[in-house]
Amino acid sequence: MSPKNIPLFLILIFLLVAIATLFIVNTSLWFIWSLMPDGADVEIVLDNNQISSLTQTNIASYAGKIIPSLNDLTLNDVAKLGYARIDSKEQLFILPHPLSQVTTQRKLELLGWHTRRIGLLIEASRGEVGNQSQLHLEQSIITFMKNTLFSSNPLMPVFFIKAKPGVIPLIETPITLIGSASSKNELHVFLFTPDTNIANTRNVELKQQVGDLRVTIPGQYLSALPPAIKDQFNQLLLKKMNLKYTKPDIATYISQFESVDIFLNGGDYAISALGAADSFSDTVVKWLQEEERRTRPVKKAFLLPDGTLGYEKIPGETQEVLNNWQNDCRSPIEGRSTTWLCAKQHWAAIGSNETTIRLQQEMSTPDYILSLLPQSMLDLGINDMCQDYVGSPETVCDIRQIVITSKNNSTLVNIEW
Repeated sequence: MSPKNIPLFLILIFLLVAIATLFIVNTSLWFIWSLMPDGADVEIVLDNNQISSLTQTNIASYAGKIIPSLNDLTLNDVAKLGYARIDSKEQLFILPHPLSQVTTQRKLELLGWHTRRIGLLIEASRGEVGNQSQLHLEQSIITFMKNTLFSSNPLMPVFFIKAKPGVIPLIETPITLIGSASSKNELHVFLFTPDTNIANTRNVELKQQVGDLRVTIPGQYLSALPPAIKDQFNQLLLKKMNLKYTKPDIATYISQFESVDIFLNGGDYAISALGAADSFSDTVVKWLQEEERRTRPVKKAFLLPDGTLGYEKIPGETQEVLNNWQNDCRSPIEGRSTTWLCAKQHWAAIGSNETTIRLQQEMSTPDYILSLLPQSMLDLGINDMCQDYVGSPETVCDIRQIVITSKNNSTLVNIEW
């Protein structure tokens, strides 16, 4: 190659690199999210191709149930999309499949959307969301670079969700979700609140799955569960504790404590609470004693109006169901109970055996964690509720496990299909 041709060659390489860089930026989910208007009530950005491949379901079609305006799109023609709403004003950023670029834009215009092009993206607005001419592309590119090159955020996310309080059911604080695919059938979801540094997603490590179900959360979160899940959860705990007659509302009771840890592993279980350990221990003993006395009813005579005696069955006299304290635990008295009770300082726990309680105590951590395997999801009715929502049997509901870990105000959700 002659020296005369080298500058031209370098210019060609530079142009190719520049075009490739612009293409990557223009089609990145991070870039689409950086285009979202400030102050939106809700923002949703997703990679339709990646999520559909991950769940084996056209997941974007369900977004139309939450955001009716997305039904204006032929979602099978959309590779990536972003949506924002401020009051009644809406804005879309769409990356159609190559062969659907023109038809998608025309369809939106016919349905009353104002459109324009941003490279390969189609921007569409309805209800005058700000001024389209005021779109700051330079600032969006800077934000894109901060979130990708100068942070530990996932480079290839599959969705973003950002919402103000009350937009998402049960969520009463501003919230941001970032989802990334860790493998062909695993999804990691990072959850952020206003106190979270969104650039530190790698500080959260997934906890190792132990047992069929593991929940460690502030007690108040239990009270916020949907009634159907809360009832199923309570029934599951009653079954594990073998409470057939008394049926106390365990889920509601333990929700008053500072922190609650529930561990189910096969036929074994352990439930612990942090804060007011004496109150927890006394209440559990009363449950067990009331259950035990109902298993041995006695006859009680009473006088009928005609002067004859009638008889009724009432629970037997209250008696001890647990042995005395030894090594911070009370073992069950054979034939009267099957539940162990352990307590120390502000911590108290019940379980099927001392080994399981000790194992749970060893796993205890200040980080919040929830892990679910298929059997516990069936017990809680999560799969059925998922099927009821999507309206027909879908592989998106065939979840193998869910693990949620929280640390330093950052939360990681791992879902495996």
